[in-house]
Amino acid sequence: VTSAQLLTEDFNYPAGQLITANGWTAHSAGGTNPITVTAPGLTYTGHPGSGVGNAVTMTTSGEDDNKAFTAITSGSAYFSFLVNVTSATVTGDYFIGLLQSNTVFPLRLYAKSDGATGFFFGISKSSSAVVYETTSRSFGTTYFIVANYVFNTATTTDDVVNLWVNPALGGTETTGTLANVTGTSTDNTSNAGVYLRQGTAANASVQRVDAILAGTTWAQVTPSAGSSPTLSASALPSFGSVCVNTTTAPNSFTITGTNLTTANVTVGALTGFTYSTTAGGTYTGSLNLTQTGGTYSQDIFVKFTPT
Repeated sequence: VTSAQLLTEDFNYPAGQLITANGWTAHSAGGTNPITVTAPGLTYTGHPGSGVGNAVTMTTSGEDDNKAFTAITSGSAYFSFLVNVTSATVTGDYFIGLLQSNTVFPLRLYAKSDGATGFFFGISKSSSAVVYETTSRSFGTTYFIVANYVFNTATTTDDVVNLWVNPALGGTETTGTLANVTGTSTDNTSNAGVYLRQGTAANASVQRVDAILAGTTWAQVTPSAGSSPTLSASALPSFGSVCVNTTTAPNSFTITGTNLTTANVTVGALTGFTYSTTAGGTYTGSLNLTQTGGTYSQDIFVKFTPT
């Protein structure tokens, strides 16, 4: 079973590789301080991407990269990631977000120094004024960040963005740490990818980023390790001795699943076997079964034709 996220990026590539060699595209300052994979990956208790693969280390005054996903044009666009900030300036700058195109960035997430020993996260809709939180965060600590862009239709400037810091994994959506942030910028028409930005040394922060998820629902970007999908099948009884080019009567097994996404369940294909969801139904070399997610149970009938 595959997850329903539009994007899952655990940077599961060799340390030292450019991320542009692994599905990312440079859209600014290509080749200058390019973003590379670094080891190890970030860890965060209960996150299914914790410690999986590696991470990226972002510096300042360098290449900006993006990774595309199927464009979201209505409802809400969500994404989440793990981040560990090393340093930040009192000016602050945005370092990650959602993009519409190589020059249009509907959602921007910021980090700036608190002027002492910590920093604040911030968010803006496009080029509107940034709003920062008032809770100081600690350098060198890994945080779980969720953000979304909400499409509204009443006016051309009423879309909003939200930011959550360390929300519960596997839980329900709550009011954001920074909620319903809007601005005077014209609303964007789509969110079609995640970007990583390395701003100027005077403004930008330095951080490691890992475990990026993007989707259209809260649940898709806040999974917990305990709620990972499971799918199993009971044993198929033996067909015994069967003559070549003879088709048997059907035997059956049962597929069961828990914590499933809405992704289809695929059965087959194995040489000589055909499948159906009913004993007297049409048998085919494979099945692509739709299901609504959560728990699932389906009897599968199998015929065998040895050749």
